[in-house]
Amino acid sequence: MVRYIWAVALAASVSGVVRAEEGGITVTGTAEVSALPDQVEISLAVAGSGELTEDAIVTYESALKRALESFDELSIEGLEIRQEALSIRPQGAQQANLGVAVAGPGGAEQGSTGPVEISRSLRLVLKGVKNLKDGELVALLGKLLDTAKDSGVRVAESAETAMVARLIGMGTGSSPGLTFVVQDAEALRQQAYQAALAQARQRAGRLATLAGAKLGGIISIEEHEAAAPSEQGVQMAVISAIYGSTAKGTADQRLTSDKLGPIPLRVSLRVRFAIE
Repeated sequence: MVRYIWAVALAASVSGVVRAEEGGITVTGTAEVSALPDQVEISLAVAGSGELTEDAIVTYESALKRALESFDELSIEGLEIRQEALSIRPQGAQQANLGVAVAGPGGAEQGSTGPVEISRSLRLVLKGVKNLKDGELVALLGKLLDTAKDSGVRVAESAETAMVARLIGMGTGSSPGLTFVVQDAEALRQQAYQAALAQARQRAGRLATLAGAKLGGIISIEEHEAAAPSEQGVQMAVISAIYGSTAKGTADQRLTSDKLGPIPLRVSLRVRFAIE
């Protein structure tokens, strides 16, 4: 049974290497399926600072309480607030890490000294959005973002944007860190596997017929990662090529995107068939 999936758009194609090998034919089949998100996550950060650590603790706890109460007053069904990483650092540490000098009294450059800041990452998780229309969801997200701003909570950047900012050593001024999620993508993945295998079998059958032979069973099958091109920006493609990293993976059960709309999942299978 397929759960959490609003709509599935299936587009299967076969591409890649076609080779006649000793005792078999090898083809590569690629299939892409997609589903609308069932969950939205917003990355936030609440902080408090002071000249002394004790002062910072007081302002931090006050800010956290105000933020939690503000979201609780919204009484939004399906909203969950997760408290995540806690950090304690001098306020100038971030600028120092990015190579920005902090001017002290008289214009003298200083390092990472300064008031202490205590901050905690918060994650708003809005579940059950599959029953909402786009307009309703946008209005609801706007209400959450406005509440965060009014309560003094910072909206964090997305994972991709943060990675780019760290690599180039500067901020990006991007949009808030919204992540749209298909929480359980296993059923979707199985559909992609079946479509890719069916297309590979069809093409191998045509080649076998062309050679005047009969297609046999599967000798071997391998999966190749095939990220959907529409979901990977130019910056992240360059980063992945240079550093071997990516912000989106298909190895786990979740599918994520920073865009509201169908989230694609693409698989590629290299299949070797016997020839009888």
